[in-house]
Amino acid sequence: MIRLSAAIIVLPLFALGQYVGNVTGVITDAVTRRPLANAAVVLVDSGPDSSLQARSDSSGRFLIHSVPVDYPSSTYSVVASAAGYQTEALKEVRVLPGAVMALECSFVLKPAGAGASFDSSFPLTSFTYSHERAARTTDRAQSGKIFATREGLVGRTTANGHVIGRDDRFVALPSRRSLNKRGERTFMVRVAYGSRSATVPVWDIGPWNIKDDYWNASSQRETFRSLRRGVPEAQAAYLQGFNWGRDGFGRKVMNPAGIDLSDAVFWRDLAMRDNDWIAVEYLWDASIISSRDPASDGRRPSDPRSDTRRSRPRTLHDIIALAEAILVGSRW
Repeated sequence: MIRLSAAIIVLPLFALGQYVGNVTGVITDAVTRRPLANAAVVLVDSGPDSSLQARSDSSGRFLIHSVPVDYPSSTYSVVASAAGYQTEALKEVRVLPGAVMALECSFVLKPAGAGASFDSSFPLTSFTYSHERAARTTDRAQSGKIFATREGLVGRTTANGHVIGRDDRFVALPSRRSLNKRGERTFMVRVAYGSRSATVPVWDIGPWNIKDDYWNASSQRETFRSLRRGVPEAQAAYLQGFNWGRDGFGRKVMNPAGIDLSDAVFWRDLAMRDNDWIAVEYLWDASIISSRDPASDGRRPSDPRSDTRRSRPRTLHDIIALAEAILVGSRW
């Protein structure tokens, strides 16, 4: 059963820049299709920041966590380079807050110089977001329950800046209106599956939406006010075709998840074997004083995969040049 608090908006007082996101992915050789180790990845925004960089491991994978995000998103260009290869860049893509909404990049680097042959059908450099995946589910919602997916993502940072460990117990909900500051436990949920239950804090934002406080009364809900209280927008989009089957960014919703569970909650506390419908109670005190959300302007966010905002440097050449300058000036 879902227990809903009184119709009131509750907001933790985060300041701009206190949210963080993650950029992760894999780097592959376009000819051999094998992962590239020790390739450099740099994030470039309006100015150089030598801390926003990483190297790929033996499997070609990399992770840049604790990326500053001004809610609801910040724009970065992602540049990948390796000795003997052409540099590739994803220009001006949005980084969203949290681990659930992490930006996932796939870089395919071509060997430098003439005469290199590669399979043109091999997937090119691209990006997506961690939650954009299909999940096994039923064709209908279970009354009074929310579809839960496993977060995992050990090593990434949650939206409030916590680095995820294997034994952490927390959940993600698709709005910052219930997000605790790092280490705090003001906003708690009780999740139950079968005969098992756990009470844990909200430390991350997602999945799918970032302005969907579906536990609030429709009159107080930040977006999607035509939906019944307690129904996540992703659930309505996936199962009922609400919003033409799209989320708040306009992307096709591929699963109805309204909550994400950390590994310890998923595997140990609830003993779940797969994503499934669970009971959720929202336990925060309705007497918490609310305030206007300074980041909410009433507009629906645009697709984070098609960010058109201009930032400096504006040309791909400038972006790559700045990334190279950052690498030269760093310990790498």
